[in-house]
Amino acid sequence: MKKGYIVLIGILAMFFASCTHLNKAFPEELNDYLPYISGQKIQFINGLGDTLDYAIKIVESSVEEKVPWNCKCRLTGAKKYIYFDNNMGFCRIRAEKKYLEASISLSDSNNLSGEHGLSIECSPFVEGVSEEIGDSIFIEDYDFNAIIVKGKGITEFTIGGTKWTLIDQQKQ
Repeated sequence: MKKGYIVLIGILAMFFASCTHLNKAFPEELNDYLPYISGQKIQFINGLGDTLDYAIKIVESSVEEKVPWNCKCRLTGAKKYIYFDNNMGFCRIRAEKKYLEASISLSDSNNLSGEHGLSIECSPFVEGVSEEIGDSIFIEDYDFNAIIVKGKGITEFTIGGTKWTLIDQQKQ
């Protein structure tokens, strides 16, 4: 009888140890909304002719990975981060189950925008999500606005009443 319990406990332990959660890879079709590569330079201009130069420092995209069931780590969903040099900000798109979140934080060296975001209810892990959200993602807050366009990335943003429009994207 004791051997039966020991065998049963052993089988259950092996079963639970082998179960996994799956962290999703960032959906391929959403890459077009943040088409940046490390080392790329982007430039914006305001109505007075002043320019802002940003350099893409790091581009991170989640990859599909299996996480052991008993792992104490947090499942983060699929995400893509774009970090700018000199702490000038970041841009992020995160896809989780039924929601797509786009967040952005930029600085024009006079104003730090803080983090502003948008949450869209859709299913980012199925084909056709870009048809659900369209060609542009609009992020609006009380003192900050941004437009992320499919195939171009950030095309304009407003911080502290100053509108900045994309004029140049140089790929390295």
